[in-house]
Order: sequence, then structure tokens, then C-alpha cells
Amino acid sequence: WPTVANLFNSDRPHIVVGNTLGGLFVLKNNDGNELPAEPSITLYPNPVYPDKDQLINIRSDRDVLVQFYNLVGLKMSESYFIPGHRAYQINVTNLPKAMYIARFSWKGKPYAKRFVVQ
Repeated sequence: WPTVANLFNSDRPHIVVGNTLGGLFVLKNNDGNELPAEPSITLYPNPVYPDKDQLINIRSDRDVLVQFYNLVGLKMSESYFIPGHRAYQINVTNLPKAMYIARFSWKGKPYAKRFVVQ
């Protein structure tokens, strides 16, 4: 079965296919550019209105983990895996109206973005 993976630290995924003898073929996409040192993460809409059935959308150029914290540092959500190069939606109806920090983790390094639930 073919699968897509980012094996060579580029902005374009590659295709990996197994063969009948148990081996793998890697189809490398040579047109890709190297990813920047810091992940590019987009969080929208901001502010988010859960009472209007809005979900928060997160898009990253690589796989990251995210957790939501309030401004005093209390963890307000579980950890979510955000796959790279895909928009991932999270329902925030369980969060009260306030400002929050989305703490992203990539290779053990933290990155943060603020967002508002109204």
C-alpha cells in the first residue's frame, strides 16, 4: 500500500510503496525546498465563536502536538496531534470565553500562539 511521508525535511511529501518481497520503494520529490528551521503554524479564526458552531482550524507545515492553556498556565485541553500540510479542526465549545495560549511542540521545542474564545 502506498503512503505519503516527509522523509527528507522538505516542503513536499514523498511516496513510499512496499513491494511483494517486503522491500520499500521511496519516490522522492526533488522539486521541494528545505523546510525552515521554525515551523510555520496558522491558527484561525481568531477570535473563535463556538456558540456559532465555529471550530478552530490549525495548519502547520510539519507534524506538531498542541495543548491549550489559560493565561495563568492551567492546562485546558488534552494533547492533539496536528498532521503537517493539512487543516485540522478542533471543537472548543468546552472552553469558557477567555484568551488562551495554544502551545505547540515540535522536536521537543515549544511554540505558542494566542487566541480568543468569544
